[in-house]
Amino acid sequence: MKRVVTEASRLKVQADFLQSLRSTAVEIAPDTRIAELSEPGSHVESAQWLRCVDNNRPMTPRDFDTDGIWRIASEVAALAIENKVDAVLAPSHFIKDAQSSWWHIDLELCTNLRRALDQLGGKHIRNDYCLITSYRTLLNLLENLAQATGRGLSRSLALRELSNRDGAESGESSVS
Repeated sequence: MKRVVTEASRLKVQADFLQSLRSTAVEIAPDTRIAELSEPGSHVESAQWLRCVDNNRPMTPRDFDTDGIWRIASEVAALAIENKVDAVLAPSHFIKDAQSSWWHIDLELCTNLRRALDQLGGKHIRNDYCLITSYRTLLNLLENLAQATGRGLSRSLALRELSNRDGAESGESSVS
């Protein structure tokens, strides 16, 4: 199946166009652009559609307490259901390293989004988590996971698998 990812802020404006895509069996998935709302210097207007955030500054990990995560997840779920999308890209952030505070926040956002979709009548809507990180960080995370679980992981195998899938050869390629 083909998929179109559109900015969440543009769903209403593009409603007719998206409906024509749906009629040709194209899957629609909104991007919440939470990453852009949380990065200094990339606080873009098109990402400022969430009513529950302060549009005057980038979001920080402090904005994602238990209530904040639930408010965001509920608002994203309501938007997805109202616009009859097939999937939603779960809110996520750029993960710089294994110690990034965004790891826990993003997992909570993803979990809460699933719960909000289910509670609000969107059980049929998929919740896709996109990992935004550098290739080097991904490899480090995989190695840390292998050490933590006691399972061996061949770095060369991980490199080969990811580079074959994504065409990524350099250490700075992004995987999402």
